[in-house]
Amino acid sequence: LIHSVLSSGNDVLIRIVFHFPAIILSLISSFLFARSLTKSLVVSFFTSLFYSLNTYFLLLIDGGQVGIELGYGIFPLALLTLYRFTQKISSRNFFIALVLFTALTIYDVRIATIALFTGLFWVILEWFTNRSASLGKSILAILSVPSVAIFIGSYWSVPLLRLVDEGLNISTSKNNFTFLIHTLFLFQPHWPFNEF
Repeated sequence: LIHSVLSSGNDVLIRIVFHFPAIILSLISSFLFARSLTKSLVVSFFTSLFYSLNTYFLLLIDGGQVGIELGYGIFPLALLTLYRFTQKISSRNFFIALVLFTALTIYDVRIATIALFTGLFWVILEWFTNRSASLGKSILAILSVPSVAIFIGSYWSVPLLRLVDEGLNISTSKNNFTFLIHTLFLFQPHWPFNEF
């Protein structure tokens, strides 16, 4: 649709659909995350710049890792909504956390897993320092979001698990070293010739 409207090539489309939204998401979500922790606009601004202009994110963009870069962009906001849901358990906070965590899961499961464990660590650490909230209630709240997100994302995770069990071997190279299933797991974006 965008190609037919703009009549542009794939490079422009990838920038419009993936790169620009990832950069904008990383700037906004890291700013909101920092703003929730501090009232200083200067600190929030420089946190946002540091998060969005570091070499890892630039390598993701240059390497064409569009799912990972979108996940990286939304990570701080997803983590913040998970934490806010544990602080004030309501259907509105659950829905916001679920939408962002599901999007994070669709973009990249590994970053969603990091968000989950970081949120759990944050809740446990806060419980040790304050002991004001119920730890069990907070942990159940934070685990309810990925549980529903996993159910929502079963349209792609169930076929993935079936493909791994059946040993699907769809080669994407002449030397049979790279397989389609490899694109779903952790690889660096800058191997020689930009291959996995």
